[in-house]
Amino acid sequence: MLPGVCLIFFKVIKMKIRSIFFIFLLTIANLSLLHSQTNMKGEKESVDTSKQYTKYIVRPKYPINLAFHYMYTDNTKFEQILSDSTIRQFERNIIYYFTLYSPGNIKDGFTTLRVSIDSLEYTYKSGIDSIYYNSQSDSLLPPFNIKDFDISSVILGKNFDFIYSPYWDIGKIEESGEGNVIEKRRFINDPVMGIDDPYRKYLWNFQLSDENLGYTVDLLKGIIPIHSIDTNMVRIVPIRFAVENLSFLADSAKVKLITANSNKYVLRADFNHFVPLKKEVVIPEFLTFVNFEGITGDGSYILTLTPQGRVDSGELKLKLNLQFRDRKEIINEKIEKHSIWQLLDNYKI
Repeated sequence: MLPGVCLIFFKVIKMKIRSIFFIFLLTIANLSLLHSQTNMKGEKESVDTSKQYTKYIVRPKYPINLAFHYMYTDNTKFEQILSDSTIRQFERNIIYYFTLYSPGNIKDGFTTLRVSIDSLEYTYKSGIDSIYYNSQSDSLLPPFNIKDFDISSVILGKNFDFIYSPYWDIGKIEESGEGNVIEKRRFINDPVMGIDDPYRKYLWNFQLSDENLGYTVDLLKGIIPIHSIDTNMVRIVPIRFAVENLSFLADSAKVKLITANSNKYVLRADFNHFVPLKKEVVIPEFLTFVNFEGITGDGSYILTLTPQGRVDSGELKLKLNLQFRDRKEIINEKIEKHSIWQLLDNYKI
């Protein structure tokens, strides 16, 4: 081969090597960008790019005028420990039955659900005392002398519209056509006819707040993915809670699609870091506002829906350690909560 031809040959080889190296670097950069991608909802996604996984679109669907009747069972074990070692304990089991349906088409991505809290069953145990009430029984009188029941029953019989955002986040509450929530809020806070006791007023307002009503009837809990996902992907999302008249945020819940088949999709969220959202709160047995100092613990939430979009169930487990301050008094609380939302029936209306 002539010297000039050899020189051209080696230059061509050198340019190809540089091009291949550049493409390699660009591929690595793109993979790195994909791995740390954050979507519009603020979810961080972790993806294993070494394998190909089947993608699934996980979406709820609420057809117009198709009613969904749910049973929400909530078991709470509560312990309060004062600085002098005084211990107060109770266990509550409460069942709410509620119905929701979509009265119209999705508008600008927002889904409106019309909700009614139909009935409740209530059991309360403290020491040797035990109380049971069923709102569907004509022979039982409501135990309004029990402060816990007075608060727990506030939402019974209430009607309201519950609105999801385009991202299926917990939405706001509005008055429905036959609603009474907004009217009740006005009555509670009326300067003449409203509730005088500031602590009872706080508790009633909390029970009828957007956050508590939303928490009670919302099975999605903000964990529905915006884009298609696979069973290898872990998403980091915030979840809001309204528990025992307290508001707090699990700011880094890890969400994964743990089951995907022709019968059901199952999403699981695990969380162990919480942030209080209300600083001045009311807690059991304290007729004053106390400071919400901190919260630790862990929990999980499992959501089950069908590939067609019917939301069948949700299950929450929480173990929390909470600390409050009343001037120099430090109050510690332990809360164990097991909640189940279960679809009982769906029918045309």
